[in-house]
Amino acid sequence: MKWLRILTIILIVLIIVSITVSIVLANIYSSNNGSIEGTGFIIQEYNGAGGISFDVDDNGNIYFAIDISNGRGITVYDNKGNYKYTLPVYSSGGIRVKIDEDNNILVYFIRGNSITEYNNKGIEMATINDKDYSLLDEFPDFPDQNVRERNGIHYINNHGTITKEENGVKTVVFTVPVWQRWYRAFKLILILSCVAMFIRVFISLSIKAHRDRNERKAKKKLQSIQNN
Repeated sequence: MKWLRILTIILIVLIIVSITVSIVLANIYSSNNGSIEGTGFIIQEYNGAGGISFDVDDNGNIYFAIDISNGRGITVYDNKGNYKYTLPVYSSGGIRVKIDEDNNILVYFIRGNSITEYNNKGIEMATINDKDYSLLDEFPDFPDQNVRERNGIHYINNHGTITKEENGVKTVVFTVPVWQRWYRAFKLILILSCVAMFIRVFISLSIKAHRDRNERKAKKKLQSIQNN
């Protein structure tokens, strides 16, 4: 059918464009430029900032726990929303982040059920096993826990946009970087296009199977008539 061929061409184009744009964006903005000397940080901006698992230090730096297939780590932005660096972590499960009163970085490894403490230079200091998950509640990661408080300042995460509220004055201090918004958009297009392509192939196979079945029935009926 003509409309199926047109649909196939459109889906193939969308898939190719989505993959190409995603690769280009990742290579330009999320390439690993190496480690920062004397620290445990690297220069690589992981996609996924703006999530609800975040915290803030005394200087207003914002820390996001990035937990996606192409990278896990704590990505740090300054108090104006500019990218600074990333603390890479290695885990087969989800992570959460908290900044303690001394500005140390605490990373909760959910699957390993443990907390690893890093100093503000990203150097690992200690690991604590949380046998009964009692410390997990100190690492909020739910939509109704989108507010962090630091030195009397409230930081509110509204779908990736973080607003600082101090002395009744509200200021936007972070928004998801444009390249990450585009990356997510094209990744979504890729997923939807692949699903649509799967459905399109399923429809084609169903139509072919239905046609073959009707042809077999017609042949059997013709043979029956001829035999009689």
